[in-house]
Amino acid sequence: MAALWNEAGYRGPWRIARKEERAEWTFTPYVGVGPLHFGMTVKEITHVLGEEPAVSSYSHHGEAQKLNYADFAESGIRALFHDGRLGCIAADALTGPR
Repeated sequence: MAALWNEAGYRGPWRIARKEERAEWTFTPYVGVGPLHFGMTVKEITHVLGEEPAVSSYSHHGEAQKLNYADFAESGIRALFHDGRLGCIAADALTGPR
């Protein structure tokens, strides 16, 4: 059995998406990236992307729970939150939008 990183489309253990697999998004300063707009909630992002977050990170402050980030694996992005609203978007360089 060949090692995964020896197959086409892989660099080491990481998969590299083909150009036609990746969405082409534009960045508008102070507005957003692609279909995502700064200030969106995780529910709004889930609706726009059509996928649930694969991983979410929360911090706890007493009884309150604060969302730090949510990873959307199919889209190849990490949405980072401030006060429950989208504040930053990080695209995966190997599989995320261009």
